[in-house]
Amino acid sequence: MAQDQLGEKVIDDGLGKSATAEHASLPHTQGHSLEETNASGHVQELKRHFSLLSLVGMALTVGNVWPAIGGSIVVALSNGGPPGVIYEFIVVSIFYWFVAASIAELASAIPSSAGVYQWATITGGPRWGRVIGFFAGYWNWLAWVFGLASFTMILATTMVQMWALKHVDFVPLPWHVFVTYILVTLTGCATVCAFNKAMPMLNRVGLFFILAGFLITIVIVTAMPGKGGRPGHASSETVWKTWTAEGFGYPKGFVFVAGMLNGAYAVGTPDVTSHLAEEIPRAERNVPIAIAFQMGIGFATGLVYLIAIMYAINDLDGLYTAQYPIAEIYRQATGSVDGSIGLLFLVLICIYISVIGLHLTCGRTLWALARDGATPFPRALGRVSPRLGMPLNATLVTTALVIVLGAIYVGNTTAFNAFVGSYIQMSTSSYLAAILPNLLSGRKNIRKWGPFRMPGVIGIVINGIACAFMIVWFVIYCFPFTSTPTAQSMNYASLLWGGFTILVALWWMLGARKGYVGPPVADVGVHGDDRRVSHILEIILRGDDISGQDMTATMLSEATQAELARLATSTEHGPNVAHEKQPASEELRHYIDIQYAAHGKKSQQPNMVCLGDGVDYRITTTLTESFVGDMFKLPTAEMIAKYHLVPWDSMPQESIEGDSTATIGMPK
Repeated sequence: MAQDQLGEKVIDDGLGKSATAEHASLPHTQGHSLEETNASGHVQELKRHFSLLSLVGMALTVGNVWPAIGGSIVVALSNGGPPGVIYEFIVVSIFYWFVAASIAELASAIPSSAGVYQWATITGGPRWGRVIGFFAGYWNWLAWVFGLASFTMILATTMVQMWALKHVDFVPLPWHVFVTYILVTLTGCATVCAFNKAMPMLNRVGLFFILAGFLITIVIVTAMPGKGGRPGHASSETVWKTWTAEGFGYPKGFVFVAGMLNGAYAVGTPDVTSHLAEEIPRAERNVPIAIAFQMGIGFATGLVYLIAIMYAINDLDGLYTAQYPIAEIYRQATGSVDGSIGLLFLVLICIYISVIGLHLTCGRTLWALARDGATPFPRALGRVSPRLGMPLNATLVTTALVIVLGAIYVGNTTAFNAFVGSYIQMSTSSYLAAILPNLLSGRKNIRKWGPFRMPGVIGIVINGIACAFMIVWFVIYCFPFTSTPTAQSMNYASLLWGGFTILVALWWMLGARKGYVGPPVADVGVHGDDRRVSHILEIILRGDDISGQDMTATMLSEATQAELARLATSTEHGPNVAHEKQPASEELRHYIDIQYAAHGKKSQQPNMVCLGDGVDYRITTTLTESFVGDMFKLPTAEMIAKYHLVPWDSMPQESIEGDSTATIGMPK
């Protein structure tokens, strides 16, 4: 382990590269306690213990493409048979590459555990960002909750069916699956809560099982058909050309595009690693890399897996009457129940690790909403457990909701399937809320981009294709499964999306909007080396000596670097001194204002603010990060009302005599 001039820990990022770790070890003197403000604008509360390798493991285990496809294979086969499954998967994957690229760009610019919630707040601009981000956050959290419920149900069903394969007299009932569902949910939650430090290692283990399970399954299902008197492989005509989608009442073309939903269920999670952005060093670089690995490896393994199992089917009609179709495919391929159970065990391991990762993601997503006041009981849900080092309360609330969803399955499987089926609508809405405003604003609301940026027309085209795809398919995915639906075959996803959106809107109107300020946006785009500037300035403003620190390892202009060095080597230190020096660089002045307001002591905070109307106002409250954020997004009238600002000139002279007038203002 080495230590650079800034006192940052340097660790191995898991792939042979060194990465900058936590900034908590920055030098400080005089007993001051430094807290890192991360790129999200919040104080760093979670330990950055993930490496790039473990982040990629998280992406692939939660993405879990080939096991997810296997778990819903009979639905996919209904939309065109084997060729429909394969071609629909290819097309939907290509479109999701555009979505993933758009998300990776935002994650690089704004590496925050809030993910699409914070991106939508920023890309929506000062006028609409607050409300757009609010809805985006809830859509995203609900999508992950429904995804967790569906994966847990697939796992519970797999376990029950493995038992049923060896016990021919056993008849699986919904309550058998529900009891298993509860056990899986509770153990998954307990693992995330009790073994937070082990999560990076678990994801590396998950990466091994995803790839090893894939290779073992491919070898077995391709090698065993036709051996030992077993039926041979399906013909290439059946796999690639024989279209079977009768009884829907829709044209073949519409059946094809609607069938892409099954592929979207498997590949439609490109934002998963963004929710760990505050738990990995150099997130602005590593999160986009993890997204690229997730989409690339997920597509390759998913496509090869689909082709292999399509060739392994020798009785297509038998799948529609089987209680668990993927188990029947494995039985047909291996010719034995034991062989089927063995392959199902590989699926079981992969999905169980995925369930753990989904608990991790759901808890972080709700926690990110709560810490900005977007949820009921924000203090409780936005709290990180000091002992466990993770958002315990948010994770427990998510787990309780997942159990409630499972209980619905016992009473009505159609209702449960409707809940989990709306996962795609929820996630698509959240992605649109972040990407579409970015496109419509000319991609101008992000002050500083990250290492991964799509320049000029390339970014506009990719964002445009992603948005067009999501808008069109959002509508298509709401259509009934047949042209003459019954109560059992109706697609209730649109009803549930609309219902939950109305509930979120009611919460916004009746409670949330009064105290909700949204995530900090004033320091958006400050990442990587730029974060060093914030830490150096924090030391200066606290009055500590940082002589000898490296002032050039930033992406700031040379003039600003020179001013930073002048401040750092000055014989005078402290907040008021830094402000009274009035640095000429507006860039550095902006950094000082942010750090001054967010971290200054109460006795040293500015008592004057200059807003967009050019008037100096008396500050009568303690400055917080939300105050600075509001300065950049609220109209002057709202700022005055919210923080009880009083024009300086209107105050009685005796009430301000003796005050030092340190000022914070809007950057020009």
